Amino acid sequence: MKIKKPAKVRSKSYLATLVVVTLYLQSAFISAPAGSAQDLTTTSDTNQITLAYPFKLGVDQTAYLLPADLVFHFVNVTEDSRCPADVQCIWAGQVSILIEYSRASTGQSLGDFTLTLMGSSSTEVSTIEGYLVKLARVDPYPVSTEQIHPSNYIATLIVLNADIGTPDSFVASGPVVLDGTSGERLENLQVGKQVTLSMALHNSFDDDRQFIAIMEARSLGDGGITRFLAMSNGTVSGKGWIDASLSWMPEQAGEYQLRTFVIDSFVEPRVLTLVMTSEIVVQDDNTKGESIVTLREGQRDGPLLVQKIYADRVEGLNFPEYPVAMDSGLPITLRIGEKASNGCTIVLTLTKIEGDSATFLMTVDEDRPCPICWYQLAQIPGL
Repeated sequence: MKIKKPAKVRSKSYLATLVVVTLYLQSAFISAPAGSAQDLTTTSDTNQITLAYPFKLGVDQTAYLLPADLVFHFVNVTEDSRCPADVQCIWAGQVSILIEYSRASTGQSLGDFTLTLMGSSSTEVSTIEGYLVKLARVDPYPVSTEQIHPSNYIATLIVLNADIGTPDSFVASGPVVLDGTSGERLENLQVGKQVTLSMALHNSFDDDRQFIAIMEARSLGDGGITRFLAMSNGTVSGKGWIDASLSWMPEQAGEYQLRTFVIDSFVEPRVLTLVMTSEIVVQDDNTKGESIVTLREGQRDGPLLVQKIYADRVEGLNFPEYPVAMDSGLPITLRIGEKASNGCTIVLTLTKIEGDSATFLMTVDEDRPCPICWYQLAQIPGL
């Protein structure tokens, strides 16, 4: 029995529909508990896991689940009795893989477990420290004329938070941003460059389920204004997973929160997943020297020294260089969207306050150098 290919998703984006979705987002009867997807970064030697998002491991490769301080290692395929694709069999057969897991911070071995696919259905889900680990597929699929070398196997797995996903559930990942052309994962975006917002939907029910995936981008620098809202609808097969994707072209620079969740219909809608979130930065090549800066109490960057961070404001000292350069800062209080500046080249705009840290958008314009003023002249010997 062949493994089912992911179904195709039909995407729609209608103004009237978006208005309805906005009303739903603000209505109490469609509220869902807030969740948070873990950030995925990829380096040359690590594979970090995004919850509910399928990831691939080759034999002897590892994946890191940072929130749980866990490392998963694909040891080998212990059995592959799947019926070859070019043969008629009375039994579909099965494939099993062995996974070892350990503590990421110490390297301590915590044990191992086996995951099995019978035909195209996962017959086992392992619960590891509050997380569900499920085998989605194993490639390549056997054919009678070729022998698979043990090192050529690639397993696709899904890790779910046991608190939001069970073996009988419908779960969605937080949005992942992909390059619109190459499909590569992106962390920083550019104004005017098209990207793809992608979310993985996993249906652990036995029957096929229809869905409407809602994707939103909120600007964090101006009070959480929604800059993008669209939907993607389709059907995901029982025990299957699917990628729902939408195109987005950011029009403004800044820091954004991406939000996704899934409902079953617009008629008496029922929320199928948690609201999942992730954050990204959009930069503008035409805006000179933009960067994101995060400061804690006692830290300084450019003209701003942060002294106190409150839930709704930041207090500190601002050190101007123009029209009068000063060696002692001026008291300043900043709320979201407000700015500190040295008076010429550097502007820091407060975009977010979270816990003990404050995030700023720093703009540096080297075409506006600070003039040499009387205070600076007084510090130059001979002048």
